[in-house]
Amino acid sequence: MFTAAEAFELGLVNRVVPDDETVKTALDIAHQIAELPAVAVAFTKQAMNRAFGLTDTYDFERLEATYLQQEPESMAAMARKRSEY
Repeated sequence: MFTAAEAFELGLVNRVVPDDETVKTALDIAHQIAELPAVAVAFTKQAMNRAFGLTDTYDFERLEATYLQQEPESMAAMARKRSEY
């Protein structure tokens, strides 16, 4: 077990907040993520899961194919904003 400060020092977490700010901070982060393109968030989540061995390559490729086929507007929007990423 680690304390919050130890987890921060080890790089396991990117910030530590007081207990009474935990929910507000989590919601703030969730709102920031929600403002991002859904496709980019989904791909990032899948890539991280794959990097940590939590899913296999087939799942990632299937997700990618699904978005490419069913979300052309999202893909076009992401491509237009590419310079921002």
